[in-house]
Amino acid sequence: MRKRGKVHSLTARPNPPLAPVEVLVDLCLKKGVLDESLSYLIKKVSERRGLLHLCCKKLKVFAMSKQNINILDMVQLDSVQDLEVNCTWKLSTLRKFAPYLGQMGNLRRFLLSHVFTSSHTTLEQEEQCVSLVTSQFLSLPHLQELSLDDVSILKGRLDEILR
Repeated sequence: MRKRGKVHSLTARPNPPLAPVEVLVDLCLKKGVLDESLSYLIKKVSERRGLLHLCCKKLKVFAMSKQNINILDMVQLDSVQDLEVNCTWKLSTLRKFAPYLGQMGNLRRFLLSHVFTSSHTTLEQEEQCVSLVTSQFLSLPHLQELSLDDVSILKGRLDEILR
């Protein structure tokens, strides 16, 4: 008679977690409908949050629509090295964008143009916005090139930017 050995249960071992895949694109955020390929990419990134990292070395912003804010929320902002903000913005729009700027820790080149204040903007509101924007520059240790074109609120405040 043969002795029976112990039967060990075969439990499935959990698969090791997958490393996220980085998708590197240059983005141009404009008004209106996204092109088909960008729409598809954004859909996949949102479906697979955590598994797909949307990285971007060059980012151009021509509008800050709700749709574009949602896209910025998906981008690994520390991957941005070249930023061009080239549109006519009110101070309130710049205020919304400032926290995104502060997350771009590897930014090397930044072009900002056409930011204006409305006649309804108080001096206190302007000062708060300037303080918020200039404080973001402290988070940009790799910034090498800064171009400001028609950004009246920063006129005469270079010392605050370069702290």
